[in-house]
Amino acid sequence: MVHLSKVLFTDQDTKPPLLNLTSFRMDQNVWVWVDLRCPEACRAQLASFGESEIPLSLYWYFDPGASPVLREDLKTDRAFKASALPLRVVIPARLTPGNWIAEIAYGPDRICTWDDQRCSFRVRMIP
Repeated sequence: MVHLSKVLFTDQDTKPPLLNLTSFRMDQNVWVWVDLRCPEACRAQLASFGESEIPLSLYWYFDPGASPVLREDLKTDRAFKASALPLRVVIPARLTPGNWIAEIAYGPDRICTWDDQRCSFRVRMIP
């Protein structure tokens, strides 16, 4: 049904990024670009449920090196308009120094990229 087309980190929110950045300085803005894959059959199914938007959640896990810790306070909810193309949303991130993992969820389930089945996306914040 719903899959990620791509997830990219960048320091801007005005135009789609050409490259994915994996580390940022604390004085840089961090934006998460999420492109969604929802083919016609997916949209038809959503329409049959009366849904005009696709609700997504962005979860952040702080990774101190042993076991990642969910930071519920950083969770961000966004919705895609199911009729808009491309299905894209840009989400700002405010992270402290360290290693972070982002995951995108549709309802209770995390969703992965269509082509390589990636479900977790890493970024590093440098002091």
